[in-house]
Amino acid sequence: MPRFLDTFTGQFIWRDTGLTGKYAVLSHLWDSGEQSYQAIRKLQGDVAERLSAVAHAPSSNSTQSPITSFIGPRQEHPFMTHPALSTKIKNICRVVREAGFRLLWMDSCCVNRSSSLELAETIHSSYELFEQAAVCYAYLHDVPDPLHDHDTLTFFLQSKWHTRIWTLQDLIAPTNLIFLSRGWHVLGTKRALADVIHQLTGVHGVVFTGKIDHDTFGIARRMSWAAQRKTSLIEDQAYALMGIFGVRMPLRYGEGREAFLRLQLHIMMKTEEDHTLFAWGPSCTISRLHTVLTRSATRDAMSVALTPYTRGLLALSPCDFHSTGDVFTLTVDQLSARIGRNLRDTSLPRKERQPNTILIRLHCIDLSGFPNLLDHVFDLIGNRGCVACTGTDRRANTLALLQCEDGDNNIIALPLSIRPARHTTGIFEVQMVATHEACANFLHMPIRVLRIKQVVLGQILECSSLTAMNLSFPLDSHGHLHNTPTHPVPCNVAYTPDYGLLYFDLGDSHSTTDLVPPGIGSAYQMRKIKFEVSPLRRKSVDGDVVLTTALVSDFPHQSGGTDGQHLRFEVTLSSQPVESSDSVKATFSVMNYVHTLPSMATGMDGSQHIIESVPCADKGDCTRIGEFSMGALAEGSLVSQSFLVYADDNEHVRRLSIWLSVASPFGPRSLAHVADGSTVQHFVDRLRLSIALSPPFNTGQSKSRNTNSTDADACSALSPED
Repeated sequence: MPRFLDTFTGQFIWRDTGLTGKYAVLSHLWDSGEQSYQAIRKLQGDVAERLSAVAHAPSSNSTQSPITSFIGPRQEHPFMTHPALSTKIKNICRVVREAGFRLLWMDSCCVNRSSSLELAETIHSSYELFEQAAVCYAYLHDVPDPLHDHDTLTFFLQSKWHTRIWTLQDLIAPTNLIFLSRGWHVLGTKRALADVIHQLTGVHGVVFTGKIDHDTFGIARRMSWAAQRKTSLIEDQAYALMGIFGVRMPLRYGEGREAFLRLQLHIMMKTEEDHTLFAWGPSCTISRLHTVLTRSATRDAMSVALTPYTRGLLALSPCDFHSTGDVFTLTVDQLSARIGRNLRDTSLPRKERQPNTILIRLHCIDLSGFPNLLDHVFDLIGNRGCVACTGTDRRANTLALLQCEDGDNNIIALPLSIRPARHTTGIFEVQMVATHEACANFLHMPIRVLRIKQVVLGQILECSSLTAMNLSFPLDSHGHLHNTPTHPVPCNVAYTPDYGLLYFDLGDSHSTTDLVPPGIGSAYQMRKIKFEVSPLRRKSVDGDVVLTTALVSDFPHQSGGTDGQHLRFEVTLSSQPVESSDSVKATFSVMNYVHTLPSMATGMDGSQHIIESVPCADKGDCTRIGEFSMGALAEGSLVSQSFLVYADDNEHVRRLSIWLSVASPFGPRSLAHVADGSTVQHFVDRLRLSIALSPPFNTGQSKSRNTNSTDADACSALSPED
């Protein structure tokens, strides 16, 4: 039941149903002066006390009531003139009253945010609140009043209101949207400004005029509307879009990018034939069999630079859809007409969810019948390609046609690497959605989407068969999509698929806590070898950048097991030059703590734990130093160190590798800026810290090791920093 503010008395009023068209809502960006529900309740109490005091004051000979005398026959209610009431609330209440409405809803004061239940319900119903409102006022605090000496349209186009993801539903949902300037003057309506807003946001003008409902547009086009918008909390990339896609799912703040993956799962289960959900990512257009056009725009290269590449089915965030504004849905009959094949003979493509997989039926082409197709795609890489990423054993072997096309009527297809499922006949397991595996050089970034001219597709089908296939996309044990990034591993780093592989993109650090969450899917990779991951803490110390994280397996505070291990890592990037003016020093430190139960010979209580600080098994120093030049920022891998550490028993060791690489590439200008006397702070946001840890193995060497033991009281001192 929503809570409204009475614009005459300043009191809260609860209403449930039957209010369509009888209230106004405010869309705005929060500022430091926002007043919460609790603050308004306090003001209401203060005003009530003042009115009560006036009502019980000694009466005079006047026939006017004490309250009327205090307020005045035509004056505003005392609440609206209270000096502590924010200017924003005073002004929007005045605007709403003058428009003839009594009730107002605004998210800052009409929601009790101390109640998680109320907050969740408000988020779930916010689209409906805006959709049923008689009018929505969008307050643009950074747009001056429409005067002759101001270019109001320029300020309007530059307003931050257009850049936030939550305001997208505020733009689409209400039938009547009025923009207000900084001084609360009308700038125009969304109907009158439809063409301007379309050019700015990508949302088609017919949505604003009401001629076409927004949900008639495909998933990819709607996602593209949110691609360039920002949010303070990463989970809101999903929660702010629930209303636009008509889905409802539980809120789990703290889950990070998993929220957007869950949103896509809900959307996928709701839609039947909309394959545009899968048409995101770097793409190229094949117009002739011997020519591959370059990437459609520089924005594709930007997508590669700013978004971690994934080889799974679903995207990591709305920004992955930035180039899908021209992707249109096709029915199975329309696709049949495009390619000249009756696809209904092999049944309709369908999607379904099974306990550990997503199963999709798509029409596929076996690339073994057309082996040189991907060679044309690799022309985009040119001489910069390498065997590590373009070798025949690392390429896609199947082309899956999607029921969608782009604005030039090119059919959209996904290159896949598939294999028969081990335990189920008739199902093929998808290992990768991309033209090829990624190597350590980001310039060799794989292409995920192929846009194929119809004439070219016809030539391909003459050489290859088209088959309806059941494709299985695995989910991990937690029910999340196994959407693990194809993580580049430098050639000098020991790595096999049974390793745990973890990475942190340093640009993902939280603005207030400086904590960096693990990269999507990488925590799951570490759980495969029984280690839990701590968030990485990023600190600035005297101009240096210090990165710390930990891996913990069955440590005393986790379980009562007899063995456990705590690996703590610290990497310090020094802005001080090493030998030349363009070098950066990287110091890698590893601390290995193993805990065991004492033997009977020690005489200690068997319930106590012995904590051993264990040196490296390769007899090397646990702190090792490397360096890289500023020029290396134009490449993939920067610097790495390897260690051999003991496992939590007395017999085995683990191979540990830590390395720094570039998560998003530097253009010539940004690289020149970094090299021109800049410190580590200027480029650390573009770096990625990666850790590879092997399963335990036996070296065949002596099992003796030097340790520094403490008792269980030392456990707290060994815990990672909060």
